[in-house]
Amino acid sequence: MSNSSYVLRAHERQAPAATKASLFEETRLPKIVWEELNAQETALVEVIARALAADPACSAKDPRLAASVVVSVIESLTHRLVLHPPAGTEPAAVAREITSLVRAYLRTST
Repeated sequence: MSNSSYVLRAHERQAPAATKASLFEETRLPKIVWEELNAQETALVEVIARALAADPACSAKDPRLAASVVVSVIESLTHRLVLHPPAGTEPAAVAREITSLVRAYLRTST
């Protein structure tokens, strides 16, 4: 399994937790909590950027930017599709579709 696949699968498994964290955006939180959430996202982007840079199958010209896009897309789609899932769709099916989307993005040369 490539580094990027490993990172994407790890994020996929953690998607429910990420969605719960993003729900905090609807709530007032102390500044220190926001700072911690931002620090965790920055660290995640850095881990993914390193994995993308090391993956020969990844076509991203700017691994850090691609990592930021990947984190944002996964968080956004997971948030939306967990809160408002398509009728009759299992969470695992949603996760597979998001993974397919991200993989296609990372392997498409721009």
